Amino acid sequence: MAENNTLIYYLDENNVILNTSEILAKQNIGKNYFDFINDEMLKIILSRIFDSVRKKGSPFKTSYRCDNEDELRLYDLEITPMVNNILKLKHELVNTTKRATKLHFSSNSDIIFTMCAWCNKIKYRDIFIELEDAVNKMKLLEYNFLPKFSHGICPDCYTGLIKEIEEYERK
Repeated sequence: MAENNTLIYYLDENNVILNTSEILAKQNIGKNYFDFINDEMLKIILSRIFDSVRKKGSPFKTSYRCDNEDELRLYDLEITPMVNNILKLKHELVNTTKRATKLHFSSNSDIIFTMCAWCNKIKYRDIFIELEDAVNKMKLLEYNFLPKFSHGICPDCYTGLIKEIEEYERK
């Protein structure tokens, strides 16, 4: 994350990353933005948002969570249309809360669980459940490591975001 807590991506008309404000993300230039998203529902909804912003020609704003090992983090995302169907994606960190206990993610794990980027529920057998329930049902504490998590979107948050998009498209 950039020092000012803002990360900016510029995407071409095919959602290929043209540039970024973060030095560490420079390695992603030339790659499709969706290559970094595992969850199909999230790809679908972001694709719809990108298409709507390009068509409508005005910014779209939403908030999401993107926690890490140390912190609970809330971001604002503003997607702004530019010339030649280029999009500017501005991810701005608006709030952090230190975790009571630091989590230790394993880089060796092949196990990836999907976590909703809006409500932080975890996907378990095709449904999304609260983190506490997931710890018990998925026996997460029995692993010698914490599995990797990928961001997605649960059906409830998907429905809510669709309503936001539809309201945006009507304006």
